[in-house]
Amino acid sequence: MEETFAETSKNVPMLFVLFPGVDPTPEVERVAASFDITALNRRFINISMGQGQEEPAKRALFDCAKRGYWIMLQNVHLMQSWLYGLGGLEGFLE
Repeated sequence: MEETFAETSKNVPMLFVLFPGVDPTPEVERVAASFDITALNRRFINISMGQGQEEPAKRALFDCAKRGYWIMLQNVHLMQSWLYGLGGLEGFLE
């Protein structure tokens, strides 16, 4: 995970395409904690997408982008149309 993280930047999200039974969450949380980014200090937000999570996820995404925090959105395959509504986000991050 550290090698993968080293290849990212604040403007490039990391996407995981998973197989059943695979969960990268503990590894992502471990790397985040090494930078003092945790759920306890509210610098790491983990949202499982589903009905009713669209607005909280959008607010959290923009807030994390603005503050330099980390956000993990899980099950985004359930919210494909929501992803299209994020168009223009790249200008916000610059």
